[in-house]
Amino acid sequence: MPRPGQQKPAAIEKIVVTASPDIAGQSPQGTEPTATIRDAQLRLHQAGAAYRRLCQALPSPVEPAPGWEGDKQPYTEYHTGKPDSPGYTPEQKSEKARLRGEALQLLHRPLHAPVLADPESRHHD
Repeated sequence: MPRPGQQKPAAIEKIVVTASPDIAGQSPQGTEPTATIRDAQLRLHQAGAAYRRLCQALPSPVEPAPGWEGDKQPYTEYHTGKPDSPGYTPEQKSEKARLRGEALQLLHRPLHAPVLADPESRHHD
């Protein structure tokens, strides 16, 4: 969902990637090297994985909150509850925002690359 003041991105109907040599650094006219696309995908996956690892390690919720303890669950010794949460430190908030921004930038970079902007212009007769 777009934030206030942002436009909703257009729907992507089709992405066309032409076959090309699988040699990094070589870019014949009108083709995008497969290695370049793989590198972009790898960087995106790495950034996303770093973001998920950080989010899993962060306390919940974001702001400090007292814990609570619930009733014992029937037929078990389990008690529901949640310990006190210290919330995120300023450094954790900053790192989460940085990693999220990096992943979003990498996600949108291939879609906005000039070589993929107009797939129809890349067909050669």
